[in-house]
Order: sequence, then C-alpha cells, then structure tokens
Amino acid sequence: MTTSDAAPPPNARVEPSNDTAPHEEEPMYVVVQHKILNPETAFPRGQALIDGTGAPDGTRVLQFYPHVDGSVVTCLWETESVADVQGFADATLGDSSVNVCYEVDAEKAFADRPSGLRPKSAPVA
Repeated sequence: MTTSDAAPPPNARVEPSNDTAPHEEEPMYVVVQHKILNPETAFPRGQALIDGTGAPDGTRVLQFYPHVDGSVVTCLWETESVADVQGFADATLGDSSVNVCYEVDAEKAFADRPSGLRPKSAPVA
C-alpha cells in the first residue's frame, strides 16, 4: 500500500477531490471549561467573550453554562481552530480563570436545547 492509499487519520478534514471552486474550511466546535479563580474579575471580563468583542474571525460562542456558585463555566464555541478560542479566552480572562479547550467530535456529539434555557439575546448596539 502506498502513502496515497492509506486512510486519513480519524480527525483529518477530507476535502472532495473534484471540487475546484475556492471554499472556506468547515467550522469546528470547541468546548471551553473555565475554572473561575476570581469571579469578581472573570465575569465582567467574560462579557467580552459573550459579546464577541475582539474575537478572531469565524469565532463565536454558541452556548454558556455557568455553575450556580460561579466556580466553573462551560461554553460551546464555533471556530476555525482550538488555538483561536484558547488564545481569546486566555487573553480576555487573564489570571481570573484557567481555561481548558478541546475540539468536539461533531460526528458523535448531539444537542437539544433544554426547554428551561432562554435563547441568547441579541447584542446591544
């Protein structure tokens, strides 16, 4: 078997070989788990994450799940890379939070919007 016959790695993005038109890469989904070290600082700074202020192109938060005591927050992002989200979260929250980011396996993941959660409100202009 030659290298060209080998199967791509499981996480590889495979593009159709007959597509000659330029196109953008599919976005990926990234989960961020924020361990909040200083809630009084983290939550005001975190508003920039929610609003997308200074976010890399193609990066936006989709879901926001804070713990009732403010010690942990989990978010789902749409982005072009884990590094984009990691850098944005780290730069925005600074030392007020420890942020762990990882790519979601979109083929195995699923989601339903729980009826008890409100939709995200539109940004204030």
